[in-house]
Amino acid sequence: MVAKVLIEERAIRAGGQYRQCMLCEHRCGVDREVQQGRCHAGVVPRVFRQRVECGEEEAINPCHLFYMSGCDLRCVFCINEINSFDAGRGQELTPEFFREALERGVKRGAKTLQWVGGEPTIHCVFSAALKNLRSSRSAALAEA
Repeated sequence: MVAKVLIEERAIRAGGQYRQCMLCEHRCGVDREVQQGRCHAGVVPRVFRQRVECGEEEAINPCHLFYMSGCDLRCVFCINEINSFDAGRGQELTPEFFREALERGVKRGAKTLQWVGGEPTIHCVFSAALKNLRSSRSAALAEA
């Protein structure tokens, strides 16, 4: 019970970061519920790819990767390039999409979850993730 209350509290706090957005280095202060800031990201994070894979870190394999859209940085070493540069690319990371994707990932053997691509400070991805962890079906990933 305490964990569910803590998750709810953190989800609300994370979602509140959009109201006077200072998440990325632009620190534009817009209310992203009403308009987009200089980073062009909306309130709902977007995923341009998600899959289960095994990488070189054996302890976390298999891992369910979520590739995020929207990055206002242009790092020369970026492997996602245009996919993550476009904040509008891909599918919205809604609670329903996330829950369904987690369920598919668990069925494919995923033991861990990883956020990839996109500039992480422009998204409160954990707001969507935390809302879903309240659901016992989605919590299966945490228990796997």
